[in-house]
Amino acid sequence: MLTALLLTDLCSAGSHVEALIGTEFPIAVGVSVGVETPSRLRARLGLGTLPGPYLDTINAVSTSYGWYDDATASLISAALKGSLLIHPHVGWRPFEARGFTLGVGYQLAALGGSLSTVETVEALIGSELPLDEDDARLEVAVAASDHMITPELGWQLLLRDDSLVIHLSLGGALTVGANSTMTMEASGPLSGRVDSALEPSLTSGEELLDETFTSYVHTPTIGLRVGYRFF
Repeated sequence: MLTALLLTDLCSAGSHVEALIGTEFPIAVGVSVGVETPSRLRARLGLGTLPGPYLDTINAVSTSYGWYDDATASLISAALKGSLLIHPHVGWRPFEARGFTLGVGYQLAALGGSLSTVETVEALIGSELPLDEDDARLEVAVAASDHMITPELGWQLLLRDDSLVIHLSLGGALTVGANSTMTMEASGPLSGRVDSALEPSLTSGEELLDETFTSYVHTPTIGLRVGYRFF
């Protein structure tokens, strides 16, 4: 219903289109394209990434409050490293003569990941992986898809004959689902063991990491986007 109303309104005269670049600390840096209809319904599609220092901030707060330990923080960093963020957002500017905006979005972090140590995974699951001495060169490839709901309150400023857009916001990023994967990576020949011997431990690690994402990876956000309104 909302999508149909937005599309119908967008096709009428008086709609605006803008391109923006900015950040939502501590979850994203990227670019976006936004539209506003004559009814002041708004939609935005953003693409970006989660910078390492931002992720370090989330982990630092979480570990300081004891929500998870340093080993889990290391795995979260490895799982989300280099992730692409896709962030559709819909909203409304309720007052014609004011810049106040409200809205909600969905953010997906995916297509990232990196290597972590076997010891870090063992610290997460609380037991040793069933490895032989010849498996010492093994590492664990960790990746995750993180699904977030992103409510937002904002204020839009239009300058330079309404062509320069500045949007400030306060909001949140709430993880509602996660899908982690862990696989063994070898830097040399394996000892001849089969991966199936490790699967139960890695599956346990994936489940614990998913639970950590959905239980604790939630954060308030401060946003700043600057851009150009084409019409």
